Amino acid sequence: MKSPWILVSLLSEKQEFQKQEADDARAAAARAGLGVEVVFAENDPATQIRSLSEAIGRPKEQRPRAIVVETAGSAGFERVSRSVVEAGVGWVLVSANPPYLQSLRGEFPGALVAAVAHDGHEIGRMQAGLARSLLPSGGRVLSVEGPSMFSASLHRRRGLEDALAGSGIEIAKTIGADWSLAGAERGVTSWLGLAGKSAVRPALIVAQNDEMAVGAVRAIQAARPEWGAVPAIGVDGLASGGQRWVREGILAATIVCATPTGAAVELVASALAGKQVPPVTVVPVRPYPPPEQLAPLPKK
Repeated sequence: MKSPWILVSLLSEKQEFQKQEADDARAAAARAGLGVEVVFAENDPATQIRSLSEAIGRPKEQRPRAIVVETAGSAGFERVSRSVVEAGVGWVLVSANPPYLQSLRGEFPGALVAAVAHDGHEIGRMQAGLARSLLPSGGRVLSVEGPSMFSASLHRRRGLEDALAGSGIEIAKTIGADWSLAGAERGVTSWLGLAGKSAVRPALIVAQNDEMAVGAVRAIQAARPEWGAVPAIGVDGLASGGQRWVREGILAATIVCATPTGAAVELVASALAGKQVPPVTVVPVRPYPPPEQLAPLPKK
């Protein structure tokens, strides 16, 4: 690996948004004239921590200048971040902004310690806006969420709840999944099997990413064909994923999120050039289509 170079550590190569993040990191590094190595932890915190420790354990001249990481959990990463910064390597978190970053910046004022993330609360609020347009008279919603260990899951849930208050839209059931299509399909299938005839048809599925939205739709189609099509809202909005699924009628709407990795690599390049960089960068998001373009769903 040529110097200077950046290590980008992501969650899973099996998820489309993660693959897009990898592509965007490589493209941004190429534009900046930096080397880049992308590794995937396959959603295993221990594997990820081990690879990060190995990177900073190399001889000084072989270490990355910065690590851009989307952590696979929360436990253990504060300790790892400190070891990384102590080794003279920058630490840039994507898709999260935990409180320990501020402490780390105070402890190492000259080091590159930053976060590049979406506003999860705003994503939840945007989903609520889409739901309000689709269900102006209210209705029951099935919520499909990512793992509770991820701050993104919590913030998106809170934003959704806050913006649905007083709307007559009720989150009737919450299913936890692993951000994957197959995981959501398993979770919803299990719920329907356990609930049996007592399961009430949701008017809308609100999922925290597009793959889980599609997985939930498929599970309902297979297990409850008598319910007919249940519309769904997702998040990510990749051109080849969520946006295409909306155009094809598989999803009712999505939230388009620019990947944070390209911005994170650009931030590292600026820091290496001696420029001052912000401690937190918020990546833009937007609903697709806009809520005012959605027609209310027919009542079931």
